[in-house]
Amino acid sequence: MTKKPLSESLAELLVARADGERLVVNDLLERTGGRGLYLIMVLLCLPFVAPLPIFGVSLPLGTILLFLSGRLALGLPPSLPGGIGKLRIPAIAIPRLAGGGVRTLRWVEKWVKPRGSEWMEWRAVRCFNASLIAWMAFLLALPLPVPASNMLPAQAIVILTACMMEDDGRVIWFGYFYTALTTAYFALWGVAFFFFPRHYKEMLHWF
Repeated sequence: MTKKPLSESLAELLVARADGERLVVNDLLERTGGRGLYLIMVLLCLPFVAPLPIFGVSLPLGTILLFLSGRLALGLPPSLPGGIGKLRIPAIAIPRLAGGGVRTLRWVEKWVKPRGSEWMEWRAVRCFNASLIAWMAFLLALPLPVPASNMLPAQAIVILTACMMEDDGRVIWFGYFYTALTTAYFALWGVAFFFFPRHYKEMLHWF
């Protein structure tokens, strides 16, 4: 059975709430059949996908992403705890979410589509993919003075999350490559910091 695109599900839900009623975050997860979890993860990464650094928000947003991906890896229901899950999206913000959020999802859906997806449904594969997202979320949350330390993990999370969302068994391999590349990038900076501190400072100055 073909899944309805998440952008379409989100648009329908937001149109239904255009009467001024506010939407609870956990309600968004429930009404999108749990796929709203992927939506939230993508939206949390949007502030970091551009190369311009944003200071002071990577730790809290990365921590939320780490929590969400951990629930995915453990096969737990997609929900947020306590006050976070009960947060209400103000009615004034719904048009922005219906605009920017839906447009972003539609752009992602142009590239990521259900194909070669039989093995993507395997429990071990979904746990592995969620674990990769958790690893990227951990790197995103680290307050490191490293160029692109937010951008690369965020982009990797968007790719992996989109492929899980749409069961794309082809583009996911690019997500694996991007994740490995990001890990190698952080490892390179780590080696420079611990073993070649002088070169580390020179590299930072060059960037």
